[in-house]
Amino acid sequence: MKGFEITCNRCNTTMAVKEGLLTIHINDVNGKAFIYVGSVEYDEQKRNVWYNSVPIKSGDKIEIKMVETDNISEPETNVTDKRIKRPISKLEAFYQLEALLKEKGLL
Repeated sequence: MKGFEITCNRCNTTMAVKEGLLTIHINDVNGKAFIYVGSVEYDEQKRNVWYNSVPIKSGDKIEIKMVETDNISEPETNVTDKRIKRPISKLEAFYQLEALLKEKGLL
C-alpha cells in the first residue's frame, strides 16, 4: 500500500490506505497550529485517524516520507461508516454526461 511515514516530535507513525484517501492537514486557528492525519478506505467503508488535531508549534520537527508498506500503525480511532462510497472517476463522469446528453439529443 502507498502511505506515509511521519515523525512528529520524535514519534514515528506509519499510515497507508489501499483503496481510498489519505490526508495530512496542518491547521492554524487563532495563532495555534494543529496536525490532523486521517484516511478513508472505500472498500472497507472505514475512517481512520492517527493524529486528531494534535497541537504543534514553531520549531517542532515534522518529517513526512512516502512509503510502500503493509505494516501500518494502529490508528487513534477507527470507525465504520456505511455511507462511504467510492467516488466515480472523471472519465466515468464524462461517460455518464455523454450518455445523458446523447439521450436528450444534445449530442
